[in-house]
Amino acid sequence: MRGDYNFVDTVGEDTEQTHLHVQQQLMITPQKDQVLALASILERETSNNNNYKIIVFFTTARLTGFMAELFNSVKNQTGYDVLEIHSRKSQKQRERASEEFRKRRNAIMFSSDVTARGMDYPDVSYVLQVGLTDRSQYIHRLGRTARAGKDGKGGLLLADYEKDFMTKKELSDMPLELIPVPNSKKASLAASQSIENVARIKTLTTSAEQAYRAWLGYYNGHLKKVKWDKRRLVQQANSWGNEIGLKEQPSLQRRTIGKMGLKGTPGLKIEN
Repeated sequence: MRGDYNFVDTVGEDTEQTHLHVQQQLMITPQKDQVLALASILERETSNNNNYKIIVFFTTARLTGFMAELFNSVKNQTGYDVLEIHSRKSQKQRERASEEFRKRRNAIMFSSDVTARGMDYPDVSYVLQVGLTDRSQYIHRLGRTARAGKDGKGGLLLADYEKDFMTKKELSDMPLELIPVPNSKKASLAASQSIENVARIKTLTTSAEQAYRAWLGYYNGHLKKVKWDKRRLVQQANSWGNEIGLKEQPSLQRRTIGKMGLKGTPGLKIEN
């Protein structure tokens, strides 16, 4: 290029360097305790704190929507309601949630990666990332907090089978501090109630079934990272479905199973 070119930085040095100076917590949980772990972390970050803004990132849009519905089903117990932003919401709905998150003094937003880059929310106190991610994605998500000289911290909540890939390979150079998942009786009661609600509330059941299919598809694309084969994938997915409160295993279309390369894998329920 000629010497008179202009360089335009649309990300900003502050975002790129956030991971060097922000406290980063790593928490590991068995898959079956993931909802409880999330509830306990949110209880820790919101209790006795009059100024919190929390963003929780999930792996897929369907999972984001389900988790938001799950936690909002017990908002009378937790004391907060959850905003949600993901690609399954219309642009108008996303803009409304985004503006609400900006205006509220205290707020929690569950999000897919639609807010990981290019969004500037003031005073985000905590960014929690749930599940597998990659280094670039991790840094950009973390960059939603500690902006413009403000304080903030980040957390990473992993299932036990995700730990090795994330800590030994993808984020091996990150200053992650391993801490125990907080233990909260209030959060435990709320998490148990929310899981019971999945079988009682029809819309929540439907959302959970969609999340199951998305979960299966997501980890099908990351088998090497978690060291699974196809059989183990289906076993884990079916366990996860039970653990989030589904009483019946969701079915998949035969065509979908074929596209995922799961034809003949035992444990799947095929639609008639």
